Amino acid sequence: MIKLKDILNELVKEKPVDEILYHGTDGNFNVKNINLPAHFGTQAAAEDIGGSKLLKARIKMKNPVRMYDDQVQVWDLDTVGGTLQNDLKISEDDIDKYYDQHGAEEGLIQLLKSLGYDGIVYENEYEDIGSESYIVIDKNTIQPA
Repeated sequence: MIKLKDILNELVKEKPVDEILYHGTDGNFNVKNINLPAHFGTQAAAEDIGGSKLLKARIKMKNPVRMYDDQVQVWDLDTVGGTLQNDLKISEDDIDKYYDQHGAEEGLIQLLKSLGYDGIVYENEYEDIGSESYIVIDKNTIQPA
C-alpha cells in the first residue's frame, strides 16, 4: 500500500547536491564549527548577504527538501511552519512537538532529519536572484573546499 508520506516525499524530492558553495559572515568561525542551520549559496549570493569573511565549502546533500524563499533570515519552525504544513503536510501538532522538545532552530533540524532530509534547497529570490541556495542542517554534509 502506498502511503501519503511516500507520495509527498516524491513531490518535494530533489536531486543530490555536491557543489562548492559559499557563506558570508562577520563571525569568527570556520565551516566545520558553523552554527546550524546555515545558509550556503553561490559566491554572489554570499557576497550579497555581506560580511567581512567569505567561507568556501563543498556541500554534499543526499536528500534535500525543496522550500520557497520568503526572505527568511532565520530558518526555523517559527518562519517555515506554514510551508511545512502546506507543502509537506506536517501537522501543527507535530511541529509544536518538535518546537517544545528542541526550540525553533534545532526543532526544524530534528523534524527534517526525522523525515529523512539532510538539508533545504530553494531558489533564491533576494541574493543572486534565481540561483539555488541551500540550508545545511547536518555538519556531515559540509567539507572544507
